[in-house]
Amino acid sequence: LSAENVSKFTGIQMKEIPGTKLTMQLGIPGKVSPSYTSCGATTKLIVPNDKDAKLYGRIVDIPNVKPFAIKKFANYTVIHSAVPVLSPEMWKYLAKEAKVHIYSNNPDTICYVGRDMIGIHTGVAGTKVINFPSNATFIDAITNKVVSKNSKVLKIDMKQNETKLLYIKK
Repeated sequence: LSAENVSKFTGIQMKEIPGTKLTMQLGIPGKVSPSYTSCGATTKLIVPNDKDAKLYGRIVDIPNVKPFAIKKFANYTVIHSAVPVLSPEMWKYLAKEAKVHIYSNNPDTICYVGRDMIGIHTGVAGTKVINFPSNATFIDAITNKVVSKNSKVLKIDMKQNETKLLYIKK
């Protein structure tokens, strides 16, 4: 792990700085963010140092260092974070920037989507709303019952800590 190797891998110019207690702030660009603290300190940090990248966030003990970079290339965009844990809000922002479809806005609902199936897991009981990019029919993989027909929006009642498996028919 060196600044040179990370620079080669990402295409973002990096620099190495001495280690510190890792209390960092990183949030959606332009918004106030919470602080994240790791356990203890690190011996060194690899941080972005690129005039062509957009740099965000801050390390509390080294305020002039921005630990997060977004750099656009001709055919792709690279993101580098020295922050070890990103908030769900940040992941959602990154997904939207990458034009990734967001299936659920419910923070306790996890969706595993494959070609012809979806697994939905929830920690909290209630009606879950899952949004699809196109119309489909959803069939419970266990009972074989149609849960929703020809719809982009799947509303499904779930118990606490329940997982459902559904077939997707387009």
